[in-house]
Amino acid sequence: MSYHIQPFETLPLKHYFMFGQVMQKPDICQLFLEELFGWDIEKIEYVSREKDITDSFISRGIRLDIYVRNPNKVYNIEMQAEREDALERRIRYYQSGIDREELRRGVPYEELPETFIIFICDYDPFDAGSALYEREMFWTFAKRSCDDGTHAILLNSHYTNGNVSPAILEFLDYIRTDDDAVEYSSSLAKRAKEQVKRVRLDKEVGEKYMLIELKIQKAEREAERRGTKIGLERGEKIGLERGEKIGLEKGEKIGIEKGEKIGIEKGEKIGIEKGEFLHLIDQICKKLSKGKSISIIADELEEDVSVIEPVCKIAKDFAPDYDVEQIYKALIIKEPL
Repeated sequence: MSYHIQPFETLPLKHYFMFGQVMQKPDICQLFLEELFGWDIEKIEYVSREKDITDSFISRGIRLDIYVRNPNKVYNIEMQAEREDALERRIRYYQSGIDREELRRGVPYEELPETFIIFICDYDPFDAGSALYEREMFWTFAKRSCDDGTHAILLNSHYTNGNVSPAILEFLDYIRTDDDAVEYSSSLAKRAKEQVKRVRLDKEVGEKYMLIELKIQKAEREAERRGTKIGLERGEKIGLERGEKIGLEKGEKIGIEKGEKIGIEKGEKIGIEKGEFLHLIDQICKKLSKGKSISIIADELEEDVSVIEPVCKIAKDFAPDYDVEQIYKALIIKEPL
């Protein structure tokens, strides 16, 4: 399935690109954090749009949508437009990456800043209806909370229980509906809507968006092409293996059937030949018991002397009873048919 590029002029706030363009505005980002946590933020020292945190060349890199730092606190704000089952594990991985990033700056463990990982979800991650979910950690048996300075918050734009400030609820409403006709009362939603409109009219930003999307589309197609190639190779290999197995099974079955048929035919032929030979031995023995010579027996049975003579020589050893089966066995051992 080919990667779909959404027209720049229709990008909603929940789109990763538009979300970054809006939230990289320090005044909007600061207002969002103040409304969410209920405390004043004097100054945002650093705002990074799509910051890369890569531990090493062998590990999976982390690309953060918004990375904000102010004294003693670090905020990572992410937009999650589609459901992800491993969201909690992803938060864990992001947390570890942020901690290592801070330690690179020479910060000792005891001075690691408080971190707030915030995911704004355009779906209900726990299907419980709350607009806000916040992680709490406790030490079992110690009856105390875990004060490691890490926080994880999930916002749900499809809430039924508005357990956050009205400003955050309006912000979530705008994310969910993308309705520019609504007149919002909070500064946060108003500024976010105004910034979305400004971004959509900015041709330079639109060109940047298309370049990024075309790169993603190219990467998706290349991945699809490689996946198709690998799939074909694996499919061919599996097909050959299965075909070979089926072929062997069918061949074995056909071989058994043909072998059985040939065996029956050969068995029937041998049986007929044995029966005819036993009958001949019986006739020869009857004539020997009457004292007839080999030449007379051959003449009466209309057989060649070369056929009659070996039987007569062996049969003499079994006289006078002339056991036909024993004579036959003796002849076979001496001269197999």
